[in-house]
Amino acid sequence: MKFDLKSRKQETQIQEETVPDNVPDGLKSSYETIWGQSGQKVIDVELNRLFPYKKGDGGQPYSLNERKISQIAASATDIGIITPLQIREIDGGNYEIISGHHRYEAAKRIGLLKVPCVVVRNVSDEQVFQMMSESNIQRDKILPSEYGKIFTVYHKRKKDIDMTATEIKDKFGISFKTMYRYIDIAKMINVIQIMFDEKQINVCAIDNIKGFSEDTQNALYQALSETGVKLSVELSKSLKELVEALEEDGADVTAEDFIEALTGISKPKSTPTFTNKVYANIHKKHNVQMTEKELDELTAKLLDEYFSNMNK
Repeated sequence: MKFDLKSRKQETQIQEETVPDNVPDGLKSSYETIWGQSGQKVIDVELNRLFPYKKGDGGQPYSLNERKISQIAASATDIGIITPLQIREIDGGNYEIISGHHRYEAAKRIGLLKVPCVVVRNVSDEQVFQMMSESNIQRDKILPSEYGKIFTVYHKRKKDIDMTATEIKDKFGISFKTMYRYIDIAKMINVIQIMFDEKQINVCAIDNIKGFSEDTQNALYQALSETGVKLSVELSKSLKELVEALEEDGADVTAEDFIEALTGISKPKSTPTFTNKVYANIHKKHNVQMTEKELDELTAKLLDEYFSNMNK
């Protein structure tokens, strides 16, 4: 049986047009005129033609807030989406969301088919990212990792868009030092960034841990997760000194090292397992904390010395 895609599409369109869109008549009439002081025309756009911002430098820099989505959804159930989304046309009659990602998610959640939108025309990826960043300055809360992503992009573009560090500082109302701290946070592994966002790590502590390798960051994450300790600036200084000392001795930094430094309690090392029964007996008798590989190397060395002496 041949599937008639064209007919199916027409049927779907007819069904969508018969579904109420939950927008009061008075509000809808205002949409059909203009929105805001700029006199932009508002149009209704189907949700299946809208896509979250993904292009440019790493895509959407902001995390979606579940509480905010739920609040918008509860309100929109009665009166619809009031504030139009800002979008730009991409291809095939589809659009990319510049601002209004929470409204978009809320509309999907309550089953709306369309939302009011303002189409922004002739904007580049760079301009879109700038619009998103600056429109969110007034948000209740911007997380350290989000600031880091934004400032990283601005910093890379300083020459391209003639945006100096001073202009970034003034635009976002922060000091040079704070700006670079956020940029350093964005360079950390994701789970450590989340700990900054959740205030388990003090933002200023980045000055001391920014040089940690990825393995060391993972060990730090494990230690902080297990202990629940909040990493203050003073504690981070101690950890930096610990890491530098261990690395100078050529030793790997482990989660146990961090746990002991954070709590003053040494975590017992796990008991090594052996497939070699002789090694297992040696461990049990002498409490030798060595791996099988290390014991293999030691055995080979001792046997070599033994037979060398025998041949003399």
